[in-house]
Amino acid sequence: MPPPASPLNRNAPRFDPILIPPSTFAGFPIVMWSSYSDQVVVRSQNEDPFANAINGTGGSVVIHRSRGEHGDPSNFDAPAVIAFFSSFHS
Repeated sequence: MPPPASPLNRNAPRFDPILIPPSTFAGFPIVMWSSYSDQVVVRSQNEDPFANAINGTGGSVVIHRSRGEHGDPSNFDAPAVIAFFSSFHS
């Protein structure tokens, strides 16, 4: 049985990654930024269950806490993004 439909699934059913088996994402690290103040993409209904499902299958998802609403500048941390990708450069 598929997981319950998230708000994204109701609006864009073919593009909701929470409906994809979490093990699909377990083979590579994921980093994201999210705010509990965001009412556009509600963290407790999106990023948190997504990360928990993937981490539960042995994956690696790290959520950086941002602030404010969707699009807040704290979501755009260029040095952290560069550091994330640089960590894979040998």
